[in-house]
Amino acid sequence: MSVQFTYAMRIFTFLVLLLLQQSLIAQLTIEITKVPINTPAGDIYLAGNFNLWNEVNANYKMQKPSNKYTITFQPAAGNIEFKFTRGTWATVEGNTAGNDIANRTYTYSGGKDTLRLVIRGWKNIANNSTTTDNTSILSNNFPIPQLNTTRRIWIYLPPDYYTTSKTYPVIYMHDGQNLFDAVTSFSGEWQVDETLNTLQTQGDHGAIVVGIDNGGGERLNELSAWVNPSYGGGKGERYTQFIVNTLKPYIDSLFRTKKDPSNTGVIGSSMGGLISTYEAIEYPHVFSRVGNFSPAYWFANDSNNIQILSRGKRNDQKFYLVSGTTESGSMVPDMQKTYTTLTNVGFSSNNLKLVTKTDGQHAEWFWAREFAAAYQWLFKQWPASCDAFYFYSGSQKAGDAYQWQADMGGGYNDISNDAIYSGTTQNTLSLKNVPASYLNYRYRCIITNSAIKDTSIVHKIVFANNWTGAVNTSWANPGNWTCGTVPDINTDVIINLVPNQPVVSGNAFCRSLKQEPGTNVKVNTNFQLTITGGSE
Repeated sequence: MSVQFTYAMRIFTFLVLLLLQQSLIAQLTIEITKVPINTPAGDIYLAGNFNLWNEVNANYKMQKPSNKYTITFQPAAGNIEFKFTRGTWATVEGNTAGNDIANRTYTYSGGKDTLRLVIRGWKNIANNSTTTDNTSILSNNFPIPQLNTTRRIWIYLPPDYYTTSKTYPVIYMHDGQNLFDAVTSFSGEWQVDETLNTLQTQGDHGAIVVGIDNGGGERLNELSAWVNPSYGGGKGERYTQFIVNTLKPYIDSLFRTKKDPSNTGVIGSSMGGLISTYEAIEYPHVFSRVGNFSPAYWFANDSNNIQILSRGKRNDQKFYLVSGTTESGSMVPDMQKTYTTLTNVGFSSNNLKLVTKTDGQHAEWFWAREFAAAYQWLFKQWPASCDAFYFYSGSQKAGDAYQWQADMGGGYNDISNDAIYSGTTQNTLSLKNVPASYLNYRYRCIITNSAIKDTSIVHKIVFANNWTGAVNTSWANPGNWTCGTVPDINTDVIINLVPNQPVVSGNAFCRSLKQEPGTNVKVNTNFQLTITGGSE
């Protein structure tokens, strides 16, 4: 083989690979994140100036692998015009009133790009839906093998879901047709999507909400694990198994979720409140945030309390119960009895909240109004300055007061500025001289402002036994450390990303902090430690 031929083949191979690489880079992905709820069954196509405006080109049929329609293709760089159709120009997209709209336009740069869009309506089909753009139908016929049926499933994604890499708590809510859309609701919607969108603009982290439609005539049967002789019931366990074993794994595989119990909630009203309590008590290692709105405990004939007494407290959970005072003669007494039963099996009053409102009614408008308060209490996100554990530095959020407390074996007490502790009257805890006997002492931060005084255990911190010095002896004395050296004043703790498994960070050679199971610890700028979770 000649040298010239070999050289030519190399050039040819290089050009082929270059063209292949460029073709892989030059890709435009178009995603439809939401279609109208009244969209007829069938395929959706992309038609535009890049395919001769063919309204039913099989190569431009949108794919639906999950909750969104998507297509990836390689148009020429420049301005593109397009519309979506359902296979004919008579079924082209339109506005919410069902009228024609102008062509969509986009300037494509020629690189790898993603365009996310919402279809608001179809020609000659009015769309009166009140859902927000970030709320959509995950499936109109999601299989429920446990009940041998299917159901419509809704999905709410936070406004920043597609623009960040954040993970989110997930709330599973019953009676999905009443949560987001006035068109599908029984008598008004909860406005869950509008409420959470507003809260995120105010600094809330955000949460994913999965709405499960009720089964219509099967609603009473599916939303109670117990049979009421007059009204039915008894399928609630199978309905719950569907959420636990089928729906939740699917949601966790498809979306960026926080999968642990402390970030998984279940909320419902009336019969939905009854089944929510059952689900949390029966599956405490799945659900630990529970919202019960006007719960129909009467339906269970006290079986719900018997269940609580039988199962007991098996995990740290929070229960929020709310109703109107005049909804029925038994509503408030039933909630109070459940609250007392939860207390009797070991749930702290810090993790239980019972709210009654004199104007409350057994209606969607009332539950919509109370949803924000329940959500914020169940998924409380503490001010950043209380989420921090500092050494020799700290800051305070305006309007809030912080007090660190320590449990030295006899309960929690305020930590004052003395020879052992420094700067702890607010949110800063600087441990200068930690005696060896302080192994396994626990610490928490108390937040007080004009609206709240919360004494729940927000953060638990357990100190490992690397300190060998006595009380009031110098932190800076190498002899007071088992490793024989002094940790730097800005890095004198080490974070265990996995409980009890230390990981070296910076020049923090000694180990003086052991992470409590259930907490999350991050190292930020200037070696600030942010400790979250681990609530009791």
